[in-house]
Amino acid sequence: MQKKQSMIQKLQDFKEDGMDVEMQLADRVEKKDIRLLENSLSRWQVLVQSVAGGNVELDKNTLAVLRGRLVRYLMRSREIAVGRSTRDHTIDVDLTLEGPAAKVSRKQATIRLRNSGDFIYVVRRQAADIRRRPPRTSRQQS
Repeated sequence: MQKKQSMIQKLQDFKEDGMDVEMQLADRVEKKDIRLLENSLSRWQVLVQSVAGGNVELDKNTLAVLRGRLVRYLMRSREIAVGRSTRDHTIDVDLTLEGPAAKVSRKQATIRLRNSGDFIYVVRRQAADIRRRPPRTSRQQS
């Protein structure tokens, strides 16, 4: 009888150990999901305003306004990254909000404000067209 009880106790311990492992795995998955959601929060905090919406008034923090076909982005820092956001990679200006972005890199370009007040557009490997023309890059502007 005692042998049977010890066997039952071992099975219960084994079951609890298995549950602990399962709980730890579920905890890791939940923490990863939370981390991904926190990372995507910054994506949604980008000031995106519909072009069809109200008029944008420039305040003292806005350096430039980037207008697309569907949305408008307010540039509020001296340098912003333009590209395509993914679950693991956030970007300042997410071009997927403009529509299909199959050819857009995760970091397509960088726009910088120079001390002279000019903006410089640094293109990555494949340039995106601006109004059906290739953009002037930092190499062309120097």
